[in-house]
Amino acid sequence: MDPHLEQIRRHLTVAVRRSCPRWLADQAEDLVQNALVKLLEQRRFGGGMESYPASYLQRVAYSVVIDEVRRRLRKKEVPAAEASDPGGPAELGLAPSSGLGAGDIRAAMIDCLRALTGFRRVAVACRLQGYRVPEIAAFTGWTRKKAEHLVGRGLEDLRRCLESKGVRP
Repeated sequence: MDPHLEQIRRHLTVAVRRSCPRWLADQAEDLVQNALVKLLEQRRFGGGMESYPASYLQRVAYSVVIDEVRRRLRKKEVPAAEASDPGGPAELGLAPSSGLGAGDIRAAMIDCLRALTGFRRVAVACRLQGYRVPEIAAFTGWTRKKAEHLVGRGLEDLRRCLESKGVRP
């Protein structure tokens, strides 16, 4: 292995372990690999591996850890035991007497999302996918305040529509 690459790997390992929360520590080696891949991709566009200062390697390691934390928070992982035994309406917080099944709730949700107006629909769809207001504002080009209002009002409209169809939390 290239001595420069090995030195970079050691720096990244230390930086990742320093930045990594305890609940993610068992994935530290994978995160180091992700950081190396990031650096190697940059290398394709110019610059050698020996030209990275330690502070830059620290930032790359930190950004890889933060990306993984965000990915895990967005995608709630379900243990295999729970995934193989799907729950009914009672697990969704519905009373057995409500008469609504998961398919009915899904259909109501889709109808209500379609009923939302343009920007509110975009804002609510992003929020339901796990994005937070600053992220929504960043990739839509809206101000943070506009994104906050669209998400808030859109969620209110969605809640009202679902309640009119008999779906309540």
